[in-house]
Amino acid sequence: AGAEAGEIKACRANVHKEGITYKPATFTLMPEPEREGYTFQGWNTEAEGTGVSYAAGSEQNFEEDTILYAIWETDKVSYRVEHYQQEGSGSQYVRTETEEFTAFTDSAVEAQAKKYPGFTENKSHALSRSFGTVKADGSLILRFFYDRNIYEVDFDLNGGEGEEPDPQSVRYGMLLESVEAPERTGYNFKGWYLDRSGTQGNQWDFARTVEENTSSESVTLYAKWADEIPPELGEASYEAGHK
Repeated sequence: AGAEAGEIKACRANVHKEGITYKPATFTLMPEPEREGYTFQGWNTEAEGTGVSYAAGSEQNFEEDTILYAIWETDKVSYRVEHYQQEGSGSQYVRTETEEFTAFTDSAVEAQAKKYPGFTENKSHALSRSFGTVKADGSLILRFFYDRNIYEVDFDLNGGEGEEPDPQSVRYGMLLESVEAPERTGYNFKGWYLDRSGTQGNQWDFARTVEENTSSESVTLYAKWADEIPPELGEASYEAGHK
């Protein structure tokens, strides 16, 4: 973790007629090193921290070759979960919600998709990512993408003349495109309805979004007709003996 090189000192001995005396070399241990996403716990004679511990910056005497290991404790760092919803048209997505979480450095985390009315998670999106490893710098971002539900709308002239309007695929939250009013000899067109009989309350309102008109994602709209046009009468002729 970018620690300085270890300190090496010699142990010198004095030889005299009474014998040999020596004083072990004194070492000043390194101060606390730094490691992003971790807290230094001290020096230890075992890499797992199960040996003898020494405080950073302390003076120690060692009578034999010794390796001290830095002992680290993981910190809790932040990561984000972002949620993106498909726009009403085109292929773009807009971020609608961001969540902040914390977890220990280098730990594996997994997030869950949310439930949004009118949207379904797009698990195949190239940037979709529901799990990952927490980075010490807090850079981990998990992302979810949601597509708008599609409503399929067909048209039925219901006795009208000419060609039926083309079917439409409409995204949740959007409007059905207006179509040209059909014609039928001797009848007035009264609008498009969700049932063939043209029941009151079932008329499609083109000024309201698709989900405000129906809860079904596959519907057929039927033209409603009213026999309100009087017939054109020709000239009448009478013969003797007839009224």
